Amino acid sequence: MTEGLLNLLSVLLIIPLGFFLKRRKLFKIEDTDILNKIIINLLLPVIVFRAFSQVTITTELLLLPFSASIIILSLFAISLIISKIFNFEKKLSGSFTILFSSMEGGLIAYPLFYILFQEQGLATFALWDLANAIIVFTLLYFWACKCGKDNANLLQSIKVVFTCPIPIAIALGLLVNTSNVEIEFLNKMLTPLGNAAPAMIMLSLGIAMEPGIKNLKLPIITILLKTVIGGLLGLLVVVIFDFHGLYRLATIVGSTLPAPPVMYVFATEQNLEKEYIANYLSIALPVGVVVASLILVLLG
Repeated sequence: MTEGLLNLLSVLLIIPLGFFLKRRKLFKIEDTDILNKIIINLLLPVIVFRAFSQVTITTELLLLPFSASIIILSLFAISLIISKIFNFEKKLSGSFTILFSSMEGGLIAYPLFYILFQEQGLATFALWDLANAIIVFTLLYFWACKCGKDNANLLQSIKVVFTCPIPIAIALGLLVNTSNVEIEFLNKMLTPLGNAAPAMIMLSLGIAMEPGIKNLKLPIITILLKTVIGGLLGLLVVVIFDFHGLYRLATIVGSTLPAPPVMYVFATEQNLEKEYIANYLSIALPVGVVVASLILVLLG
């Protein structure tokens, strides 16, 4: 575990390196668009495919998406209650709800679980995160449309889920796993890409960091509420399902993660409160890395 912690620390230090390189004008924040396309469409699918092609499937593992759904839908319901209590106007309510009910697994938890626990750890969390991805691109996209300017198109959002690279990588990995196909050559070819993923992700996060002090009250409150309430729900689910080991870690870390950057895309598309979401993301993503790392170090 000590070696894993050193590996984790060395990768986390790439975040301030990315921020420093941006300050030196070697990178621009717009460069993260290209980096994230490479990460989402190539690097993450590669490591997810490799993980699921080798993972041992158990009944307990299959409970993870179900437990994740309970947490995420509970957060959705709580966000609606909070919006009602504080009488948020429609667009702000939509922005608050989609932030409060979604998690960024790919840029934060995937590399951390991979560094510390290799393929088994990554596959465990990826299966937990599968429920999150489905809910983000169905219920939460539907809700963003409802609170924004367009009519919600549920069929379109479902299509997005099933054409995303990561769910496809999970399906292909499981197919290879259950068919006992020998993929030694393919693994050797994909290994360098998988090894590059954690460093590339942390570099992108560092470049994207934009610390500021304008209009941060509500974003900070959102981060605190989401982290605390999500963490309590995660602990409750762990007790109910009697999760241990990686299952417990995946549930607790997943429940405390911040919202993903795709929420800004939803807000832009549907004319929601973009500035609030941008301010939230600029703080929440680096905070999320720290919180997830601490949980893994203390409980791992």
